[in-house]
Amino acid sequence: MKLYEKSARMQQCSFEGGIRDIFEAALKLESKGQKIYHLEIGRPDFDSPECAKKAAIQALEEGFVHYTSMNGIPSLREAIAEHERKKGCLFGPQNVIVTSGASEALLTSMMGLLNPGDEIILPTPCFVSYREQALLAGAVPVMIPSFLENRYQLDMESIKKALTPRTKMIIINSPNNPTGALMHRGDVEELIALVQGKDIWVVTDECYSDFIYDNEHVSIASYPEMKKQVILVSSTSKTFSMTGWRIGYLMAPEPVLPFLSKAHLMTISCANSFAQVGAAEAYKSGAAHTQEMVAAFKERRNIVVSALNRCPGIKFPDPQGAFYVLPSIEKLNMKPLDFAKELMERYGVAITPGNAFGIDNHVRIAYAIPAEDLRQAMEGFVALYNEKIRG
Repeated sequence: MKLYEKSARMQQCSFEGGIRDIFEAALKLESKGQKIYHLEIGRPDFDSPECAKKAAIQALEEGFVHYTSMNGIPSLREAIAEHERKKGCLFGPQNVIVTSGASEALLTSMMGLLNPGDEIILPTPCFVSYREQALLAGAVPVMIPSFLENRYQLDMESIKKALTPRTKMIIINSPNNPTGALMHRGDVEELIALVQGKDIWVVTDECYSDFIYDNEHVSIASYPEMKKQVILVSSTSKTFSMTGWRIGYLMAPEPVLPFLSKAHLMTISCANSFAQVGAAEAYKSGAAHTQEMVAAFKERRNIVVSALNRCPGIKFPDPQGAFYVLPSIEKLNMKPLDFAKELMERYGVAITPGNAFGIDNHVRIAYAIPAEDLRQAMEGFVALYNEKIRG
């Protein structure tokens, strides 16, 4: 029956081996009583800020349960702009569209700004949604590898060669998911020199910009010469451990806000009303909560790095931000998905194959569980890796 066939659009998407597939398999094992260490999903294990929860509850009790402005309530847009201003962003509250998470902000940017057949340059490894969102938007994803030997910094020569008259967008992500790599000032300025004044949007995904362990976060949205062609995307999900609240945002130049607002409106109408109130309070009063998480994640990073250093032949750059590491398991001569499945079945440790992020022979470890559980999980990883390397 043809009704049940995949559409041409969906045929371009992957349906196996992704983060959610691993997560669902892990949940199934958990339901049977097996202890699972969730290193496969980027979900902070902390509660959301108490101030945010109280503000959302109060909003509910006061009946703030209806549609809001499609671009978000003023107090949240102002709080977002102030939060980003402290990191050098030049956009103001009038440039903010509040979305249902950063994923919706990314798709809205593509739907609102691109024509069918336009090309999007995606430096890989990259967040799993970029490629498939591009396909859903009718665009053409152009994958440009970054390399472990260069600490997964942008390969500017390859990006230059990939530019064509159809190139309309480049997506960058710093700190990076899945590598934990950080773009440095020189890298940012080299990219600016390449695209400034051209008809190319730079979408900067800065969802992890508050999770920096070494060096500094440098946003391309802080450069005046880029203000006319940059879209900044972020969310409360990681910054305040509010993944289920689904509050994200984009910041964009005023001339294109009507197009982006329309794409957003036709997708979800507006973000959740009372969740917006809670998010505004998080930005106003939740900085200490974020700082506590960053300190914990830095300790966890060190636990993971120490464990991986006990694995002969494994290669990875120390993560400088976010809460991920992407080690190469090439020396095992084993498919990452097979390694991930065996690790979960034997040791209860769930990780994600690197193929989900556009890179072979790697696995992603998300260190978003308590330190003691993380130590136990990494013991399982080290044991299986060393067993396989010995043959």
